[in-house]
Amino acid sequence: MNDPDSECPPTTDGEIAVINLQSARLRSWTRFFQDPLQPGVAEGLIEQEQFTAQFAGDLSALAAALRGRGWQVVQGSNALAISR
Repeated sequence: MNDPDSECPPTTDGEIAVINLQSARLRSWTRFFQDPLQPGVAEGLIEQEQFTAQFAGDLSALAAALRGRGWQVVQGSNALAISR
């Protein structure tokens, strides 16, 4: 039960959040593979990957995944520069 006087807003359980994030990520990749030139598709994919990196905290894994899909990636201490 949510306490309306609570200082913290209700949140999703961590495991459920990861499942939801993974599902959204897979949908983004599906859209990208269907039509990578459709406006906003690549940007949406990068946004989902960014959410995953922020939540899961594995920037190196994101860089490797993007390189594996043909992107050029330069990794800094806490950021990626991504281009085709």
